[in-house]
Amino acid sequence: VRALLLLTPLVMAGVFALGLIDSSALSLLPVFGLHLGMAEQESVLLVTFFVAGAILMQMPLGWLSDRVDRHHVLKICAVSSTGAAIALPVTIGTDWAMWISLFILGGAISGLYTVSLAIVGDRYTGGELARAVIAIAMVFAVGSTLGPLVSGGAMELWDPYGLNVITIAAMCPVLAFAVFWPQRIA
Repeated sequence: VRALLLLTPLVMAGVFALGLIDSSALSLLPVFGLHLGMAEQESVLLVTFFVAGAILMQMPLGWLSDRVDRHHVLKICAVSSTGAAIALPVTIGTDWAMWISLFILGGAISGLYTVSLAIVGDRYTGGELARAVIAIAMVFAVGSTLGPLVSGGAMELWDPYGLNVITIAAMCPVLAFAVFWPQRIA
């Protein structure tokens, strides 16, 4: 796992961020909405748009990653998800902009996982591929386990924007690796 972390830091940072953000969003977005004064139905729509983006963006991102360098698609996902996370608190109160931010965040962050698996599949074969996929699953599981705990604690400290702070913080290393790490070893 350590060798894979060092060899593919962008992939691993993206998978960790997905686990953390996805589990946090699924469990805490309705609470986030309620704390903003939204009605229950509107709060549930936050999760709906996040998940809709995660589902509907996989086909276009997969299509794109088959036609251009997959590392460029990872960079697009990193920039898009970070931008959507930063835009989210600004868009609160403007429903259509908030829904778009959540849709993009869900789609781009999930795209990190999909494209990361494709990169690992391109790079490894046989037993190495199995070990790489297990390492990815482990990193995802750690992020998923920590997500609600860390995000819930952050929401206690800065209600309700702590969830957004954790989302942005999780994306910062991904964005840094996407922009500054040499592509050949990402």
